[in-house]
Amino acid sequence: MTSKRSSRAWPTSPAWSSRAAALAFSTALETALKLKEACYLHAMGLSYADLLHGPIAVVDEDTPALLVAAENSPTLAGTVALAERVVGAGAAAFTVGGGAALAKAGTAALNGPDLPEWVAPMGLIVPGQLLTEALARRLGIDPDAPRGLNKVTQTD
Repeated sequence: MTSKRSSRAWPTSPAWSSRAAALAFSTALETALKLKEACYLHAMGLSYADLLHGPIAVVDEDTPALLVAAENSPTLAGTVALAERVVGAGAAAFTVGGGAALAKAGTAALNGPDLPEWVAPMGLIVPGQLLTEALARRLGIDPDAPRGLNKVTQTD
């Protein structure tokens, strides 16, 4: 599924959770940040353990989840189980990467690159970025000019 087609399937809920484990956790954090910056959505980037520790309670039909995994990750089985749990709670579970197993467990899927786990986060972020761009445009927001953000941030 393409990011544009997938973005039409995504609800425009004001809150999202983005979740991954192991090395793909950085992808979940970055995707959540991009959803905040470009789509003005409240998005939580969480590890598998952090989500199950309590925030899983907010995942429902109004709060979709984005689940990210490398296809050869040792955490893939847990991510598939989490996608099934999210769907069982009535939420949309959108997946990035993880191969056929994760795609089948989720509501909509974006393919990820077939890369070794140690480098997969660099490839897995691209579908998340493209999805964020398409979703922002669907919401009528220019993702290249988010409000309140500058390309350069100067700190003292």
